[in-house]
This record gives sequence, C-alpha cells and structure tokens, in this order.
Amino acid sequence: MFDFTGRVEGKNECFALFRGPLVLSRDARFNDGAVDQPAQMPELGKPITITPVVCDNPDIWQAFTVLLQTGTDPESAEMKPHPVHFCDYASAGNTWKSDSLYRTWFRNPMNMMKRPYVSYDVSGN
Repeated sequence: MFDFTGRVEGKNECFALFRGPLVLSRDARFNDGAVDQPAQMPELGKPITITPVVCDNPDIWQAFTVLLQTGTDPESAEMKPHPVHFCDYASAGNTWKSDSLYRTWFRNPMNMMKRPYVSYDVSGN
C-alpha cells in the first residue's frame, strides 16, 4: 500500500511536491497564476497537506491544491498562504498546446535576511 503523505524535495534553491509516488506539477490550465512564479518552499522533512480537488478538465486526471506563498513581493496578497492548483505529472502539458504550459520544480524566492553572511573579500582574509 502506498503512503500518500505529501512531501517536499528540495535542491539548489528549488523544490518539487510529491503525494505518495505522484510528482505534482503546476499547469497553466488552472488559471491561478503564472506557472513560473516562485513560491516559498515548505519546510523540508515535514509532511505537507495536499488536498485532492475536482477538476472539470477531462485532460487533467488528478487535481490538488496546496497552500503556498507565491511571488517575490512581500507586500502582495500572494505572499500570504493561498490555494495553488497542481495536477499529476502525467497530466501536465498533455495537450501539447501553449495553454497547458507546466512546471514541476519551483524556485524558492531568495530571502537575504535568512541567508548567512558571505564576505566579498576575495583575498581570503
């Protein structure tokens, strides 16, 4: 039996979402923002809530929402957690048209306040 707990995998300032064995993708056909939009990475190693939802599009086999903060402007409403739609990777872009652009790995917006200070001193001092 599969464990369908939601999880996050991250690498190089990017992350992907999984629900059990399913890889999730953001698809433009949901019309809920640009698929290239950065999103705040959920905490690695902790389960994430991935909610199945009904989708009327027959080309999307499984649809889900995840509460995420998206964008890069900390003053925008998008930076508050809001439902973002995802589909199973097999459904992502399966119409081969420009209306079904998709993305599976998402950029985590860089936050300089949370990063360790790295000196620009190239002399090694």
